[in-house]
Amino acid sequence: MTPHKLPITTNTPSHNWGRIWFLFLMGIVAAAQIYKLSPALPLIRHELALNMVQGGWLFSLINLTTMVTGIIAGGFADRFGHRRTIILSLGLMAFTAGLSSMMHSYHWLMVLRFIEGVAFMTAAVTLPTLIAHTANDRQRPLAMGLWSCYIPMGAAVALLASPILLENYGWRILWQFSALSVVLMLLAFLLFFRDNIEARTNTTSLLQNIHDILRQPAAWLLAISFGCYTITQSPLLAWLPSFLVEERGIGLPLAGAITAMIIVSNIFGGLLAGTIASKGFPYWAIICFSALLIAATSLGIFNDQLSDEFRLALLFTQSALGGLLPGTVLAAVPHFSPSPAQTATMNGIAVQGAQAGHFLGPLILASLISHISSDWNIAIWHFLTATAILFVCGILLKRQQPTNK
Repeated sequence: MTPHKLPITTNTPSHNWGRIWFLFLMGIVAAAQIYKLSPALPLIRHELALNMVQGGWLFSLINLTTMVTGIIAGGFADRFGHRRTIILSLGLMAFTAGLSSMMHSYHWLMVLRFIEGVAFMTAAVTLPTLIAHTANDRQRPLAMGLWSCYIPMGAAVALLASPILLENYGWRILWQFSALSVVLMLLAFLLFFRDNIEARTNTTSLLQNIHDILRQPAAWLLAISFGCYTITQSPLLAWLPSFLVEERGIGLPLAGAITAMIIVSNIFGGLLAGTIASKGFPYWAIICFSALLIAATSLGIFNDQLSDEFRLALLFTQSALGGLLPGTVLAAVPHFSPSPAQTATMNGIAVQGAQAGHFLGPLILASLISHISSDWNIAIWHFLTATAILFVCGILLKRQQPTNK
């Protein structure tokens, strides 16, 4: 399939980058809404007398929600209009955060968490669409690489800023503060994006739009690629603190700090992906390289014969350079989308694949360790299987578009 040319914006390059950075900041604020629950969960569990299973469901509901709503959210954005969708999604995020701060019922918190997840997914597939339409052809790969960093940046902001409010004011004030931050971003968006920044609104029906995307082999290849990446990285980060504490005797604060630094290192790969893609490297080649890199570093990470220091260095390398994959997939979406008006739907299936990996990865690895072998090194087969599929997806993607143009 030959990639279409997205409309070139008439704004100056510096004006484009100002808008791109603002949209990126909106993504960080949206991601922070999701990750603020992590440090607040012990306080919520204590106040509402929740057990670990209830707390786990409250946290994991977002992954389950985004796993099943991605392409629908993208199709809705393409049909309803990207600017209006951002206004609606951010409005819902602010509303659910504010209302949640007044809830004393676990079940109502779950309902509001579900709505928040739908609103987040809608924003997560619409904001990069606006970035793609705002950037010109030369800026677009780098801009999409930048966008791929919004999740680790948002998580870092939430993990660093939330404890300050939690220790002094409690989780309800944190939720109200987060609602206010979303409202401020929404007001700024209304002020600075009063003109039409969309390519055009899709006039086809929602179901037809989704059907058109699902018929594209590239859509499936990008979604599976993203899923194969997150199915390795998500369990690694989910269980890394437990591994460091249980197997290596490291204190929990240090284990948490190491995990946070590894998450942040992923930003480097996203920025590097945008830079490489903007230089003309084909998307399929970057995907194949990412697969080989993750596989090679995994062989060392799960090798007990190597020192812990060297294995940790390999883990940082895998996270930093492995970040090439999400940046590449998101940069490729606008080029493989059937039309500019279907970019959000294409983003939806890609992000849905990523969320499926986030949801399934920790469960698969936990099952391997619990039922097949208690040795953590059994995880190598989980990684090698996923990276083999990822490599094949890269090769097949080559047939869809020979070069990155």
